[in-house]
Amino acid sequence: MKLKTKILFLSAAAFLSACATGPVLAPSGAFVAEPFTLNLNQNWSAFKRKSEGVQGAALTREGLDLNMLAVYMIEEGHDLKAGKGGTQEEVDYKSGMSQLELVEFATASLASLDMKNIEVSSVETTTFAGEDGVGFDFQGFYESGLAAKGIMRVSETDMGLAMGIYVAPTRVYYDRDAEEARRALTSARL
Repeated sequence: MKLKTKILFLSAAAFLSACATGPVLAPSGAFVAEPFTLNLNQNWSAFKRKSEGVQGAALTREGLDLNMLAVYMIEEGHDLKAGKGGTQEEVDYKSGMSQLELVEFATASLASLDMKNIEVSSVETTTFAGEDGVGFDFQGFYESGLAAKGIMRVSETDMGLAMGIYVAPTRVYYDRDAEEARRALTSARL
């Protein structure tokens, strides 16, 4: 192989590997999911996200449809799924939202992730990512019809809206990982 061909091949390989996305190990202990740091008691796989107006990571042990622990920072004028100017059904985040509006925004964010028939319970003021916010439990159904339960935490920060989510099927996965998820969300810091 000629030197020019080798250089071209190596350049293409380097470019493709830089574009590749996939999970990274989120080992137990402190894990950084920019701009958050979480303390994990067990290993997870993390899918980091940085797109226009949204950054953070979704963590899972068996697959995002089976259990998802996620932390996201959403900038003003953006939503969780589409980023800036989502679909008509989605609501963009605006600073200064009331607690009720934050719950409605968080519920709309879950719906944008294909959750259906979402019921909210146990709404309470809480601290998330070092800021005063609101938290609640929820239940609903995945688009496939599988029943799911979850935990949501949101707080307004100088960077935007901090959102923490844990969701898993009601049978097996939710109960198995809910306490670990609560601990991780409680530990979240910017």
